[in-house]
Amino acid sequence: MPQINSSMVWTVLTAISTSAVLLAFVAWLVRSVITHWLSKDIEQFKMTMKYEKDIEIERLKGQLKKMTAEHEIMFNQLHTKVFATIARLYKLIVVTQMAMGEYFAILRYSDSPSEEERGKVAIDAWNSLNSFFREHEIYFDKNTCKVVNEYLKGLHDLVIDFQTRKDEKNYAKKWSEVWNKLNGEMENLKRSLEDSFRSKIGVES
Repeated sequence: MPQINSSMVWTVLTAISTSAVLLAFVAWLVRSVITHWLSKDIEQFKMTMKYEKDIEIERLKGQLKKMTAEHEIMFNQLHTKVFATIARLYKLIVVTQMAMGEYFAILRYSDSPSEEERGKVAIDAWNSLNSFFREHEIYFDKNTCKVVNEYLKGLHDLVIDFQTRKDEKNYAKKWSEVWNKLNGEMENLKRSLEDSFRSKIGVES
């Protein structure tokens, strides 16, 4: 059996120590390389995420800008529609009020149209006003709708009273009441609507 001397032991220990140091260095080197590449990957990942985030933000900004523009267009179109509706409704109110005035007039010229003819014009005007309002009622607030409905009903009742006035003993008095109501209560309702319309289109009363 060979004898192991101190020189051999030292040689073996030195070899083992050198191998351990070498392995430790290799491990450190591998860890450093991996850490370096991971750091590069993390930075690249951060840059990619920031780039994608910036693109998404710009895309959302573009969508928001487009939606805002579309909303403004729709809002302006709606206001234009509301203004046109108010103008048309007010014109029909004025025409109806004047037609009723002609129909109920106590004093008339000798060449004036007959009562039947004036009545047809007045009733046609009322029907046009009523139909237009029913079709566009959605454009008006509840209070305005209430006043318009009161106005329409008031005129309708006056037509009935006027047409049946001759059934009364004192039909001249009934006729006068119809005329006074047209130029009193109905005129006041008309002026109330004027104020409401001015408010909606931004015109001072």
